[in-house]
Amino acid sequence: MNFARAVLWPVLTLLVVAVSLAAGWLMWRTYMLSPWTRDGTVRVYIVTIAPEVAGRVVELKVADNQYVHKGDLLFVVDPSDYRIAVSDAQAEVEDAKDRMTLSLSEAERRARLNELAVSIEQKQIYAVGAATATASYHQALTRLAKAELDLNRTEVHSPVDGWVTNLALRQGDYSVVGQRALSLVDAHRGNDDRADRGWRSGKCLADGFPTGNPGACR
Repeated sequence: MNFARAVLWPVLTLLVVAVSLAAGWLMWRTYMLSPWTRDGTVRVYIVTIAPEVAGRVVELKVADNQYVHKGDLLFVVDPSDYRIAVSDAQAEVEDAKDRMTLSLSEAERRARLNELAVSIEQKQIYAVGAATATASYHQALTRLAKAELDLNRTEVHSPVDGWVTNLALRQGDYSVVGQRALSLVDAHRGNDDRADRGWRSGKCLADGFPTGNPGACR
């Protein structure tokens, strides 16, 4: 009995020491060669999409987490009012053009007459009238361009390839100018494949990089 105890205890002690050494070596290897951290973040390049015109959303073409290509239609704001605005602006342009043509013709005709037929003051009045009519015509053209731009903005397209996220819009919602409707995770931002995975970062202790490879931190 005493002999068995004398042999067993040293063997058990050696086993405990061996297991402890093996566990310590594994912990050292894990910490030093494969460092990790709980203080990590994943960042991606986000494109915020907000309507540039106000109105009721009549079509919603995407869903959350859907992949879209650059140029794909995301949603449509009711274009009815903006089409009417374009029609009104076109009518104003036609009217302003007719007024400008008439004023220029009258001013040119009087400019050719001598001072016995028309006074210098009258020539100046008609010249000013022609200039005013011309300015009004160009202003009408500007209003038409703005109306057409607003009409085009009722259709919101994706500016990048990426995934839809943070979709805060539903068909029937009233869109507000400048208020975020959804976001896109840009699929191609960056110079390598990092954009497809996101931008990962973490904080590790300096002594966790014995190989001089900070990228090993997980």
